Amino acid sequence: MLEYELFSTPTLAAVTAVCSVLMLVGAPGNLCTVLVIGRSTDMRTTTNYYLASLACADLLTFLVLPLELYRLWCYWDWRLGDAVCRGMYFFRETFTAASILHISGFTVERYIAICHPLQAKRLLRRGRVKLLVAVAWVLSIVPASPALLIFGVTHIQTPRGFECTVVNKELGSVMSLVSTSFFFVPMVLLSLLYGLMARALTDTGQRSRFYRGATERTAGSKRQDNDRRKVIRMLAVIVLTFVVLWLPHHVSRVTFNHVRAWTKHLHDVHNAVTLLSFVLFYLSSAVNPVIYNMMSQRFRYAL
Repeated sequence: MLEYELFSTPTLAAVTAVCSVLMLVGAPGNLCTVLVIGRSTDMRTTTNYYLASLACADLLTFLVLPLELYRLWCYWDWRLGDAVCRGMYFFRETFTAASILHISGFTVERYIAICHPLQAKRLLRRGRVKLLVAVAWVLSIVPASPALLIFGVTHIQTPRGFECTVVNKELGSVMSLVSTSFFFVPMVLLSLLYGLMARALTDTGQRSRFYRGATERTAGSKRQDNDRRKVIRMLAVIVLTFVVLWLPHHVSRVTFNHVRAWTKHLHDVHNAVTLLSFVLFYLSSAVNPVIYNMMSQRFRYAL
């Protein structure tokens, strides 16, 4: 017989309170990001196009939150139907994939600008970047589409009797592997790109100090280098924050998928990690506007 309450009421109340605060902070913050970049001509850079679209993905993510909280509270008593169940997981996976693609996009964009400046003017045109942003949204549907087949409503032997869960376990295992790879592979590549950018910026600084004795650098050149470093630092913090907040989810997914003999202790650990990952997921969707406000003077002035 299954336990009727998967999580205790105080635990669910705490999770609901925290996620509600994240939604109240994150939804207006991401909306503000989109509006600031959209209305200010100074903010319409190629990098900011990615950040505005990333804010849209984070904003849309909060639309799924009420459904996910409902699922946690009514784990064995899902009454919203099969289509809503499948759609909830589909949109969550879509917005997650979109976030990864946008983060990858602005990292590659900055890498080209810093490490291959001669090609940057040709490759990083605004129209081309807008097209790449649109392509990222279309591509994000691809890894999310299997969720429509994997998840669904199933009848279980309890007085309440309906659960929104995995209904195709074989395909579910494949999707777990794919989605986890879709997280780890880009993050490894992005780490490499940021390392190359850091080296390029360091080399530029050393060359500048070497030539300073022969010809003094202009104030504009110094300011441009400083601005470039500030942008890279902010983007690196965004990527690092995303990795840290998403790592528990993917590590637990890989770990628990290989468990064959479940014990009560493993169930308890799994449930605790599930709730932690749940909160961190929505924290990752709320934190970026805070980072912009703390690290970007231009963003603060545009508010």
